[in-house]
Amino acid sequence: MPVYSCNNEITDVFYSGYTIEKIIGCDGQVVFNKGNRPVCDNPIARVFTTGTSWINICDLESNSAVTRFDVDMTLTTEEFNSIRNLQILNECTEIGEKAFKGATSLTGISSMGYNVTTIEDAAFSGCTSLTGVSLGCNVTSIGNNAFKDCTSMTSITVCTDVPATLGTGAFDNTNNCPIKVPTGKVNTYKSARGWINYASRIQ
Repeated sequence: MPVYSCNNEITDVFYSGYTIEKIIGCDGQVVFNKGNRPVCDNPIARVFTTGTSWINICDLESNSAVTRFDVDMTLTTEEFNSIRNLQILNECTEIGEKAFKGATSLTGISSMGYNVTTIEDAAFSGCTSLTGVSLGCNVTSIGNNAFKDCTSMTSITVCTDVPATLGTGAFDNTNNCPIKVPTGKVNTYKSARGWINYASRIQ
């Protein structure tokens, strides 16, 4: 059986008379997609890419979470790399680990989804063009490195009076941008576990 290295130049693959529809590379990215997009009766998010209309992200595992699996199985590598805008729909309760990690063309998240409670580890890390984010009012947990290395950030806004559980490095290397919290809750956030590491940015 042949062994293939990561290669974004693959154009077609056949094995024992069967056509392979998709290959996930050794870095977890889709390196080949035959072009068959899943039927998306239950979208959980949608993205806008260069030169296209909105593309629905399917909830393929029916778990009310947008996962990296859902993203990779819905979008080609080219589409993922050209995401400009993201909407998390209200059907979503969780943004999974590394779901949009490395989406370097993503500039804005126009909706975080009202029902999202959890943003898992590295969900948006390395989104180097992302300029700002408003976290949903029901978010109670933000994972390790969730927004790490989002180097173009100009603001992070939270709306919950009670600080969410915050993982290590969640907002590291985010352009030292301000973290805006509800009126009267600045001191609460500045002293909260995890948030205390960003006290000088909280306002």
